[in-house]
Amino acid sequence: MATEDPIRRAQAFPQLDGVRWHGGGGHVESYFLKANDPQTPGRAVWVKYTLLSPTGRPDQAVAEVWGIRFDRGANCGGKTTVPAAECRLGSEAIDLEIGTASLSKNHCRGQAGPLSWDFRFTAGEPAMYVFAYPWMYTRGFPKNKLYTPMPNLQMHGTLQVGDETWELDGWPGAFGHNWGPAHNPEYHWTHCNMFTGEPDAVFEAFSGKIDLGPVRSPWLTGARLRFRGEEYPFDAFHRLWRPRVEASQLRWQFVSRQGPHRLTWSVQGAHENFVGLQYVNPDGGLRHCLNTKVADCELLLERRERGQWCEVATLRADRSCAYEILTEDFDHGIEVLA
Repeated sequence: MATEDPIRRAQAFPQLDGVRWHGGGGHVESYFLKANDPQTPGRAVWVKYTLLSPTGRPDQAVAEVWGIRFDRGANCGGKTTVPAAECRLGSEAIDLEIGTASLSKNHCRGQAGPLSWDFRFTAGEPAMYVFAYPWMYTRGFPKNKLYTPMPNLQMHGTLQVGDETWELDGWPGAFGHNWGPAHNPEYHWTHCNMFTGEPDAVFEAFSGKIDLGPVRSPWLTGARLRFRGEEYPFDAFHRLWRPRVEASQLRWQFVSRQGPHRLTWSVQGAHENFVGLQYVNPDGGLRHCLNTKVADCELLLERRERGQWCEVATLRADRSCAYEILTEDFDHGIEVLA
């Protein structure tokens, strides 16, 4: 299939908005929102609501609220932790209360470190499923699930840091949901919906490694592009292993083919635009997430015609692309804020 209808695709997949944790041990889960200032590249906000249930000790499960403000290198943020037993964690819809913070399908508020926020958001297009088939969300493979209920939203509200207030008036953003028995061992992930000159284009992709017994797999890579009313998939199960991937500490690029289309992607961020976050696994193991919402990126979409590759689109974003790296290498030199 060359392209897909986003509405029909979303109708074929399960409803995944509610919390997927069922009270047992060995579970991580997060809901996150990000938004970029359309007038000032380099300014963005990211908030996240998470669950961590330790292996064998579900009675010690915690819920956390995270927040980061990206401001052209002057970044700040933190997190708040509350026992999960004291929280409301809706299983049928997006409905969380974690201490004084809350999250629903169109509103969130919270406080983490020096940040406090109150946002309302609206979205006018269907959810984006990064995996190719519905069974990949209900069965054991892959263990870690990625789902984006609102891939292209408009954010309104306020972000407060001390005496400074940011007014968000229709900032473009996204709302994601992911879960699994542990954090993936290694990954690169990206989302962008603020491409220069193409406000309706949306792109999401990942490259991750998984443990296969005593060895670690090569990169598995999937991607989806929405562009001018069509959705271009690069996530067929038999092709996840095949893209050409190059990944370094703060840069990631890959080339992927599916059907008549070829996708070439690259993203990178300046060191000062990243923050470090500590992600704890249910077994107590630790990973660092190197996180920015103000990376630079470039996407080339091509179609094969009469034996030659012909350009369909070239998309670029300047300091407005979300880019996250999960790593076991703590010698990265990036300040860990939470």
